[in-house]
Amino acid sequence: MFRVWAPLVPVTALLLTVTSCASDDRSASGRDSTVQIADSAGVRLVTITSAPVELPEWRLGNEPLFTITGATTGDSTALSLVGPVRWLASGGLVALDIDASRLVVFDSTGRFVRALGRSGAGPGEMQWLASMAVQRGDTITTYDGALRRLSFWHAEHGYVRQISLNESDADDISPLDAWAWQDSLVVVLRLRLPPRPPLPPGRPVVRWQLMMSLALRNDSGRTLATSPEFEGTYTALDAGGDSRLPFANVPFVALGANATYFGSGAEFRLRRLAPTFGLDADMRWPRQREPLTEMEVDGVREESIRLLAQRIPLERAQRAFGNSFLPELLPVDRPAIGRVFVDDRERLWVERFEAVRLGSQLQTPATRWTVLDAHGTPLAALVLDPYTRLEDVRGDQAIVVKRDSLDVEYMTAYRLRD
Repeated sequence: MFRVWAPLVPVTALLLTVTSCASDDRSASGRDSTVQIADSAGVRLVTITSAPVELPEWRLGNEPLFTITGATTGDSTALSLVGPVRWLASGGLVALDIDASRLVVFDSTGRFVRALGRSGAGPGEMQWLASMAVQRGDTITTYDGALRRLSFWHAEHGYVRQISLNESDADDISPLDAWAWQDSLVVVLRLRLPPRPPLPPGRPVVRWQLMMSLALRNDSGRTLATSPEFEGTYTALDAGGDSRLPFANVPFVALGANATYFGSGAEFRLRRLAPTFGLDADMRWPRQREPLTEMEVDGVREESIRLLAQRIPLERAQRAFGNSFLPELLPVDRPAIGRVFVDDRERLWVERFEAVRLGSQLQTPATRWTVLDAHGTPLAALVLDPYTRLEDVRGDQAIVVKRDSLDVEYMTAYRLRD
């Protein structure tokens, strides 16, 4: 699961049983009444026609199976800010301990096993991690946005090697994230900064649209193929620079065993690249469109000011977000997609977008996920309690991250009930 968080863009950066559904198989024939399928120059166009409310709902069970906190590691300060969490093939877990710049490994019962890595710039060290993924054989990869390198780790043996990803194709393109894929390949998410648009007379702020593309590389760094360019997020540009916008779309990338999915997140649309990196499917759900309401905008604005006013005077906090909520910079429809990941059954888990929290390191997770099969047929909606962040699903197991009364994060395992 990979979400391109707004901080990555330079501003000028649980066990849960999943019931198997018969629709996993029916969609392969293309005869499901909930989807319409067409072909356009070899690209499979999938349009989902059912209403989102028609999906069966999955929920977490009432009792957790186990819980992992910082104290589980023997260090009560550990895991104060939890990054991505992934299942290992062995049934264990690996979590990114952001504040400590390390990986923390647990067994299948949630017992602490070992920590990998430390803060620094040398081999086996980390500075600013953008993402983490697990490959076959429990090989773990991390991408360090500050060092622009992809590091390889093994859950039992620790640090293995690294690949530098300094971009040399063009001055205006930089690697934003990267993941190992199919043993010897690397998928790189590239950010392109278009020329800054001029500020027209009488308009002190304009929208600056950033662009992205994916590159498929081999271990030596040679680019084998690239994806079509797509819209990244956009920022508010004024005479002093640019600033984040809480309702700007957040692009995503998700890797399956034999396909790569990507999109801008602005609408419910997932585009799929085949192993050769050619575009082979385009899946859309027009009825997932949701207008952006004034009530939601006002709620996010008030929270942002309140959070920042804990550190600076209220008047300054109000001025700080002066550009972030201008009507001309708000989309008509709220972005549709937050994060996306592919589980080991090749099902797609699609998170409903939530506004970026200005003034806080903690992003509010969505309470609803949509589950699709590999062909684009919707299977179910997972409904979560507030402040419950779904991180990964493997077979009939999943892991979520919650917060305690002090806003400290921890991991919990549950079973799913429908």
